Amino acid sequence: MIITGPGFVGIDDRPTVAITAPELQVEYIRPGIFETFTAEILSDQPLDGDIEFDPFSGTFVITQGPSTLLFGIDNAISNRSEFRAFVNLPLDGTTGEDAVPLDAISVSATLIVAIDFVDFAATVPVVLDLIEYSGFKRIDHR
Repeated sequence: MIITGPGFVGIDDRPTVAITAPELQVEYIRPGIFETFTAEILSDQPLDGDIEFDPFSGTFVITQGPSTLLFGIDNAISNRSEFRAFVNLPLDGTTGEDAVPLDAISVSATLIVAIDFVDFAATVPVVLDLIEYSGFKRIDHR
């Protein structure tokens, strides 16, 4: 694997533009039903955000609800802050999107995002962690 250097990426996350909002497509089956179902779930934009780590000061800044989610290393900042983006994709239908039933057996899942920009490197290595979290407190320092 060739890594060309750090990169900085912005993901479009405007709440009024459903065509570019992060979307999770889940294909699943249910016990006793011989059919594959698909749920399409847009992210809950006010809860989406990013976390900036400033290695010089050792501090973190959490921003929720921006129109662009940031991740990667920002070479425009002298101390090279690192950003990690997060999106909230509720599977239970609480935001009016499709719901995935509790007895569903996942066949596949695809996360679709629209990239606003890629800065510095032609290729940006991306790591995706799927985690469950709850209780995020809304903070906006940007």
